[in-house]
Amino acid sequence: MDKPDIKSKAKSLRHNTTTEENKLWYKFFRTCPVRFHRQKVIAKYIVDFCFYKAHLVIELDWGQQFEESGIKYDDDRTKFLYNLVVEVQRITN
Repeated sequence: MDKPDIKSKAKSLRHNTTTEENKLWYKFFRTCPVRFHRQKVIAKYIVDFCFYKAHLVIELDWGQQFEESGIKYDDDRTKFLYNLVVEVQRITN
C-alpha cells in the first residue's frame, strides 16, 4: 500500500469507526487534556489512537484479531512499532 492509499484509508476509518472507538474517542480522548489522534498513519500502519509526545499507541482489538492470521499480523505490527520506540497498549472490545 503506498502512502496516498494508506492516508485515504486512515481518513475513511476515521469516518467509519466502530461503536467502541466512538465511545472511547467522544467520552475520553477527544476532551483529554493531552492531544490524542485517531486512525493515524505511523510508517506502513494505521493505529487506532496515538499520543505522540508519550510515544503511546492504543489499539482496540476485536474478533478477527483473535484469529491466527490476525494474531500474527498484530504481533508483527507491535514489534515494528516497538522498534520505533512506541509503547503499544491493547484493549479488547
